[in-house]
Amino acid sequence: MSKTFNIYADSDKVYSGSFSEIPAEHKEKITEALTEWGDILSKGGLNETIYSLLFWYNKTELVCLSCKENFKEGTNCSFCGKELEENFIHKRNEKIDNLLNYIGMLTRLEIV
Repeated sequence: MSKTFNIYADSDKVYSGSFSEIPAEHKEKITEALTEWGDILSKGGLNETIYSLLFWYNKTELVCLSCKENFKEGTNCSFCGKELEENFIHKRNEKIDNLLNYIGMLTRLEIV
């Protein structure tokens, strides 16, 4: 049975779930860390732990929308010359977005 993690900013619940919306390789890290350390983390420690474990979520890449090619640097596509767009590597998720919006204000973690 999976655990439910309830994360609060004061009395507002900003996340409730099992982190099922996170890719498996990252889910295991966050659930293990919060299960093992969640009950002893201070407010600042909780914020830092969650932020560091979700750092991958906000990584971006440069993409040419015409050619569908990815680039590490530059402003224009080396194939067609069109301007490159910066896109998130990982699919956006409302629950994770909400958690990260409150990242500096997290006060409490409950594991059910």
